[in-house]
Amino acid sequence: MEAIRNQLTKQDQILDDLAPLVVCMKTQANNIGQEVDSQNRIIDEVDGDVEKAQGKLKRAQSKLGKVSEAIKQNKSWILIGVLCVLIVVFVILLFSV
Repeated sequence: MEAIRNQLTKQDQILDDLAPLVVCMKTQANNIGQEVDSQNRIIDEVDGDVEKAQGKLKRAQSKLGKVSEAIKQNKSWILIGVLCVLIVVFVILLFSV
């Protein structure tokens, strides 16, 4: 019976020694949880900013594509105009000789 009491006393002492450690771990776990929540909010904000930037980038790329097409079409018209002028010059030179 005495051995059991000694064993229980040792176990009580071990539990008493562990109690502050468990409290400390609980506090650390709560702090980690709060930090994770804070980081998640920041990530959500950054994610929203990235989505906005992607939308702006897509709109800018679309506008740039339209401008590029317009430039290509203008180059074609300019080339046609230059060729027409050259044809007129050659016709004039051909008939003036």
